[in-house]
Amino acid sequence: MDIENVDYGEKLEEGKQVLSEFVQTILDKDGIDYIIEDHELKKCFKYSCDRDDKHIDIEIWVWLGYITIRCIYPFLVQPSDRACMALLISEINNNKNKPFVKFDISTGIIYVENSVITYGCVDLDERVISGEIHISIDRTFSYYEDLCNVITGNLTKEQRDHYRALLFSGLSELDEHEILNENEFEIGKNIGDELPFC
Repeated sequence: MDIENVDYGEKLEEGKQVLSEFVQTILDKDGIDYIIEDHELKKCFKYSCDRDDKHIDIEIWVWLGYITIRCIYPFLVQPSDRACMALLISEINNNKNKPFVKFDISTGIIYVENSVITYGCVDLDERVISGEIHISIDRTFSYYEDLCNVITGNLTKEQRDHYRALLFSGLSELDEHEILNENEFEIGKNIGDELPFC
């Protein structure tokens, strides 16, 4: 092969298209009503899912070589609740089993994210990718109530005492790898007055 004549942009586009068609086939088989957004070198499949009066938005990002499944909660965490939420999410992620819960502490957005490497579209396994999508969705719904309880202040006395102790011990138990924009976490220094329910 003449390396000088290889159009890498075209190859990337071809790879994205193959993987996109693969994901589209999975969603079509599941009867999903989705929309597709086409971006440079990536595509995004968007749809929503409801279960037991709970709602999430789902984005499946298709890149060359991997797929990112992102399940987004419909609520925003207010500034006064973000330290407590970060502590809860850190504890959820302590089991180190993916997909992890991610928290953008600067915006209050929470989502579950799972990336699956596809090794350049070689030997794609529909069962594996479909399984990862369903695992991500199930995991998102399984955390729903606990996350809502922090937002609504519906915490038990034991939970309040637990989070208060963590907050005033310097937030040492936070897993910073799962908390985005961790530099914004300066609010933790004077957080006592901002968390009335903690």
